[in-house]
Formats: sequence, C-alpha cells, structure tokens
Amino acid sequence: MGTFRIRILEWTDRLQAGILVGMLAGTALAFGGVVWWWRPVIAALAVLLVVLGLARVAIEGQARIRFSPLPVLGVLAVSLAVVQLAPIPASLAGRIAPEARSLHARGVPSSLVLADDPEADLPEALASRTPATVDRSATLRWLFDASIGLVVLVTSARFARKLGRTMVIWGSVVGIFVLMTGIGLVQLVGNVPELLGIITPGKAPSWAPSTLDLLRAPGTSVLRPLAEEGGANGPWLLPQPDRPFFIGSLMGGPGAYLAIGALGLPLSLALLLHLLAPRGSREPMADRIGRSGLAPLVGLLVLVVLAGSALIGVIGGPLLAIPFAVGLVLAGLPGAWPTGSRWLAVGLTVLALGSLGAGVSANRFAGWGTDPKLAPITADLDRAERLWRQSAQIIRDFPILGTGLGTFGRVIPSYKTTDASPTTAGSSVLQWVVESGLAGAGVLGLAFLWGLARIIRAWRRVGSADRALACGLVASAVCFGVFASVHWTVELPAVALAACAVLGILDRWLSGGTDLFVEAA
Repeated sequence: MGTFRIRILEWTDRLQAGILVGMLAGTALAFGGVVWWWRPVIAALAVLLVVLGLARVAIEGQARIRFSPLPVLGVLAVSLAVVQLAPIPASLAGRIAPEARSLHARGVPSSLVLADDPEADLPEALASRTPATVDRSATLRWLFDASIGLVVLVTSARFARKLGRTMVIWGSVVGIFVLMTGIGLVQLVGNVPELLGIITPGKAPSWAPSTLDLLRAPGTSVLRPLAEEGGANGPWLLPQPDRPFFIGSLMGGPGAYLAIGALGLPLSLALLLHLLAPRGSREPMADRIGRSGLAPLVGLLVLVVLAGSALIGVIGGPLLAIPFAVGLVLAGLPGAWPTGSRWLAVGLTVLALGSLGAGVSANRFAGWGTDPKLAPITADLDRAERLWRQSAQIIRDFPILGTGLGTFGRVIPSYKTTDASPTTAGSSVLQWVVESGLAGAGVLGLAFLWGLARIIRAWRRVGSADRALACGLVASAVCFGVFASVHWTVELPAVALAACAVLGILDRWLSGGTDLFVEAA
C-alpha cells in the first residue's frame, strides 16, 4: 500500500476518532441528547461516520468482516420497529396485536373496558389496517435513535483495532463520568439542583432545554388545568413535568448520573488498575508511574473512583448500590493476581466499596435519601413494585409484539393508579419487553446467551498483563445490565450512545479480537 493511501487511512481514523468522541461527549453535554437541536446534529455525525467507514473499505480494497451476532441482533431490533410501524390486515392484527387494534379502533384497550365492566358491549372494530404500535410517531423516533446507536456500535467494534483506539472510546465514557461527578459533587454540596447549576428547563435561553424537552426526558409528569385570565381554571389540561435534582448537564435527574456511572465507575477502576499494573517491570511503582508521566492521571482516577462511588451511594441508596458493588468487585478482584497488582488491586477495590458504603450510609442517616427530588424512581421499593406490576399488566395485554418501541409513556396513563405518570417503566429490561413483547424478549435473550457462550473462551485469549482491561469490560457490562434491570438507562440518548460504544468494544473482544488490548507493532 502506497504512502499516500496510508496517510489517507490515518486521517480517516483520526476523523472517526474525533466524531466518536464528539458524539459521546457532545450528547452528554447537550443535556443528555434530549434538547431539541441535538437530533439533527447527531444524525449528521452518524452519516459522516458511515461515509468514512465506507471510504476506508474502498481505499483498502477489502472489507474485513468479523462474525458476530450482536450487530445482526441490532438489525433485528430495528426491523422489529419497522414491523410494528407497518399497517397489518384486520384479521392478522386481531390475532397478534388485538389490544393495539382495539386502541386504534375504539380509543381504549378492550381489556381495561372489560375489567371495569365485564358485561360491556364493545362496538365492532372497523375492518381496516392498523399498526402493532400504539403510537407511530413515538416508534418512528425510536427507530431513528436506534439506527444511530447501531452505527456507533458497529463503528466502535471496527475502530478498536488496538489499545490506543480502545482508549479513545473508553476514555470518552470515563471522561463523561469524571465531569459529571465533579459537577455533581459541587451541586450536592451547594444544594443547586439546576442543570450545570445555572440552567432551569423552560426558563432559559432558546438553546437550553424547554419544558417540552423535560417532558420527553425520563421522569414523571402530572395533568393540571390551564389557568385562564383572572385565575380561574379553564377546560384545558396540560402536562406538568416533575423537576428533579439535575446532576451536571444530564436531563433525567439523579437517575441519569447513576446510569452513566454504571458504565463509567467499573471502567474507571479497571483503567486505574491497568495503569498501576507492573506488566513485567521490576521498578518500584512510584518510580515507574513518575517516569511514565502518568502520575496526574492516576491521582485523578483514584479521586474519581472514590468520589464517584460515594456520590452513587448517596443518590442510589441501598437497593441501587448493589449493581455498583458487583461491578467494582468484578473490575478489581479477578485480575488482581494475573496482572501482578495483587494486594494493591484488592486494597483499591475495598476502598471503593467502602466509599460506596459510606455514601449509602449518608443516604440513610444524613437525610439525603428523604429528598424526593434526589431520589431515583425505583429507590423506593413500594413505588418500584407498583410501577413494575403495572408494566407486567401491559405485557399481559400486549404479549407478542408489545405496545411499540418508544411508546411506554403513551400507554402507561391507561394503566397507572397514581396521579403522576412516568415516562419509563423504572427498568430498561422490563420496558423493552413491554414495548417489544415476546419477539423483543427473544432478541434480548439471544444476545445474552451468546455473550455467556463466548466469555470463557475470550477470557483465555487475553494475556495476563491485560486482564485488568478485560475485567473492566465484563464488569461494566454486568453492572450496566443488572442496573438496567432495576432502573431506566438507555431511555436517555447520552446513556444509550455510551452503552453502544462500550458494547461495540465488548463485541469485538467476544467475537475473537484480542488486538483491542495491545498496541500494534
């Protein structure tokens, strides 16, 4: 390959790296990706990523394809949304999506009518085509966002061909976590609940989030009458969003920080242990770290792991701290002896767990856990149980194709028993089953089974000196997966993109790649 072509490939890689960093960090800084102007920006960046990927294939003259079912399963998930959007003949819709057909034809699911009045005489539904989704526009928006996430997943898997490139993606996720942790600590100490401490949605400049953006973000809302002139209540009702304690620039309240932390905290600890590992060197650790110029980064990571663990404990409380404890243990202990860090890794892991426990104690005994604005939606077991029970009822009514991807906020008002109407199911896993039914549950189950089948073989291919990084990937995936089972995560675009990027790296490793942990010769 000529020198000119090599330079073009190098510039292509640099552009891809810059775009990936811009998409991940930019979505977090653009108020979690919920603000009105970010969607066209992220779409343009995704198109540019695709163009650069195709250009690289054209310049190299060959397409290197590594078999992995995860991108295929991602395409199946996107295809499921397309199926839900398509008009289905009346006879078929009556079999696979009867409640969605009833909602389109009668304005209400028939199961709810019959639950209130078993002898109700329902009018015959019109013999017209109806989609499986209860809200086409919401499913179309989900399809748009999911397509961008799939581009990030595939690009990350192809981009992470050596350690330096892996660190570009890894460092972006850790950097977001570092920034949000620093800002969040200042906000918590100063009791400043606004975005970045200064921005209130709906009461800020045009480039800042509006009240409609806040309604679209994960959270809750209530219907209230619109006051007319003179103070009297008019006939119109408007949804009023809940205004939680925002952490950093993330819409969605404290739960958004926990969702980012489920990825960032295990990755931060794994990166710290990788930097401290001797990797064959017999020099004292202080001399080795000082000579390499990594001392400031190591110090920053130590502070972030300890401070982030404490902040997560304060916000999450006892229940939501469990996934993070599991993630810290998996990131720190399995690779302690193979990497040579040994008791240093054990000590740092114990310190992080102690910091997490101290935060949980502050949540329980210092009064932070009693602040409703600082409490995530599933921190209260009674509230979580009620929300999950309502979600299970929706699954029973929409079992095969679900309510339609992205439609939970549209359907939950018909099932809720409280004044507030949530926009999420309080569990990303449960919400996925609600919106995609048994078809989506099958896709998710296949991805989980493939990961389990490949993990042991992939672990054996990693050298002992690099196992801290492998532990970090596994820990972040497990922590994020467990947390997604008990809280919402990917419903915020910033969290979804970060998860897709990390999943892309994990996909490359599980599908046989080991080059992502080493530098090219």
